[in-house]
Amino acid sequence: MKNKSKNNDLEIIKNIENKLSISLPSVSKIIWNLASFTQNKEGKVYSLSLYRCKLKNLRLIISQLKKLDALRIIHLPFNEINDISCIKELNKLEELNLSF
Repeated sequence: MKNKSKNNDLEIIKNIENKLSISLPSVSKIIWNLASFTQNKEGKVYSLSLYRCKLKNLRLIISQLKKLDALRIIHLPFNEINDISCIKELNKLEELNLSF
């Protein structure tokens, strides 16, 4: 079952990449100026950085983000997001970076 969950998370990352026309490499630690993601020891997406992804509408990807049940950290620096109200739907989120 763990492998299926891990694969599901990677499919979700691919969906986000497609929606935003970006590439998200898996890294060991989030770097503030790199769009990327990290995984926990079970292979689940734990943190996500969408640095300079030209993201304006968070609703475009919120349904995908909600499926990442191990997601605890999101960095969204240098985007032009005009409404973050849907972020409240991510009830396990522990850290949010919206710097610009």
